[in-house]
Amino acid sequence: MKRKYLMGIAMLLAALTLTSCNDFLDITPTGKVIAKTGKEYRALLTYEYKNFPEDRGLSTLRSDEMTLSKDATSTEDYDSYFDIWAWNDLKQQSTTVSFGWRRYYHAIYIANYIIEHQTNITEATSDEINQLVGEAYMMRAYCHFLLANLYADPYTHCNPATTRGI
Repeated sequence: MKRKYLMGIAMLLAALTLTSCNDFLDITPTGKVIAKTGKEYRALLTYEYKNFPEDRGLSTLRSDEMTLSKDATSTEDYDSYFDIWAWNDLKQQSTTVSFGWRRYYHAIYIANYIIEHQTNITEATSDEINQLVGEAYMMRAYCHFLLANLYADPYTHCNPATTRGI
């Protein structure tokens, strides 16, 4: 009987201990802004527009639109773009420019955040919220489109049932 009593007290103390720290995680980090207003969500999306990757032009190097030669190219450009032009993806030089796939996924993350939290946006009209969410859907779709075109195997050259995508 004494053992059951002690176990009961231990469970009660554990329950109190675990529930008493609930608001500990609700602290807003210092120096960080967690978007709440329409203006803050707009600033978040505008930041993504401003920093959107501009590397799609690098895919031109892999087409027949461009020829890369040491005679007609500066040494810096030749070292930066030769591996892309030569389709050398496995053992690139350290000077080779890389595609910015992480930036695309960051833009998708921000778009998803806006879409997911659209009901929490304050100090904005429903038209402003709809505009913001619509832009987030468009940004997410555009990023997926670009990622698929830059990194996924062409649909006609693979087995869709087994080939991985983005």
